[in-house]
Amino acid sequence: MTDAPWLDDASSLVDAFRAGERSPKEELQATFDAADQISLQQQMDKLLWEDAYGVTLFQFPGLTFWDENVVTNVSGNTFVPYYFWNFWEWEPVGVEEETE
Repeated sequence: MTDAPWLDDASSLVDAFRAGERSPKEELQATFDAADQISLQQQMDKLLWEDAYGVTLFQFPGLTFWDENVVTNVSGNTFVPYYFWNFWEWEPVGVEEETE
């Protein structure tokens, strides 16, 4: 397969894919049939997983607990599993703001 853009017509692109000369991505760009598009996307997904593309290598486990009677606006975040990630939004309960 080549990385060069396809300069011929769409049907010859499909023929090239079926002959092993083009990738599922290139055929996906040339087909309008929804069932064929899904099949091609599944093929691409399989190829990506075979290469371990996007696989999480390690995820820190995390738990976040707080007392809503003491602090508000605490929230969890799947991508940042430690509890201080949004501390700038926390607000203490029952504390009046000082006015100047």
